[in-house]
Amino acid sequence: MTHTNQSARQVTGVSPRHAFFFTGTDITMVTTNVVGVDITATRTSEGVYEVTHNLGHTSYVVSLTAEMDSGAEAICVCFDRAADTFGVRVEDGVAGGVDDATFIHGIIYD
Repeated sequence: MTHTNQSARQVTGVSPRHAFFFTGTDITMVTTNVVGVDITATRTSEGVYEVTHNLGHTSYVVSLTAEMDSGAEAICVCFDRAADTFGVRVEDGVAGGVDDATFIHGIIYD
């Protein structure tokens, strides 16, 4: 049986293919720096962001880390993964609760 959804590593010999980071404190639009596909991010509410990409499929995995202004630990998760978007939620790992991150770093493996 042949698996039709091959990973980037299987096809190109490299992975991850898409790395990005964005600042998490601007109210309307966050600044995104990208290697790979076009990626933009929008802050939808405190500590919650929507990342838009142009992969066009859901056969990908996202790895995220966040840096907090306070230096506290951060919990950063991906949710609602779709063909061209996914959500990011950041929580303060010490005080608890959703909070804006200073920076969010991400890698998309596809």
